[in-house]
Amino acid sequence: MVDISLLQSLSYVAAAIGVCIAAFYYVLTLRVQQTNMKHTLETRQAQIVMSISDRFTGGIFDNYIQLNNWKIDSIDEFMEMFSEKDWTKGRTFNSMYWIYEELGTLVHEGLIDIRLVARMIGYFKRDWEKWGPLIKQYRVIRNDPRWWVEAEYLYNRLAEFGRQNPEYNI
Repeated sequence: MVDISLLQSLSYVAAAIGVCIAAFYYVLTLRVQQTNMKHTLETRQAQIVMSISDRFTGGIFDNYIQLNNWKIDSIDEFMEMFSEKDWTKGRTFNSMYWIYEELGTLVHEGLIDIRLVARMIGYFKRDWEKWGPLIKQYRVIRNDPRWWVEAEYLYNRLAEFGRQNPEYNI
């Protein structure tokens, strides 16, 4: 005859083994989900980068070339770009800096890795060094402290990234 206490002990051992298997399965499932989430995030970041790249190649690159050829040295000349008299230069400038503002916002919110931006537009650091002082003066004169502030954030992050990763030549 089988002892009742032995059967009880065996049922406890079986239950404990079942709990261990369930816990192992749960941990394994969580790891698979984390891997899938990481892959989804990387894919989404790539989609964002490609979307911005499409905008560059879709005509905005011409604006970039124009912007870099301008010789604007004073705040008065800079403010003239945004006057109603001749909005052409202002529109060209805004079309470029709006992309930088968007990228700065995405980096600031952690939606895109600064490394991806550095690979794509590390040259923006040089652009900000040209236009940033005028943008900062414009903010004060026009009492608009948020004007291109995310673009400035992007510049600061790119500069920091460049110092930490000299192989990027930023």
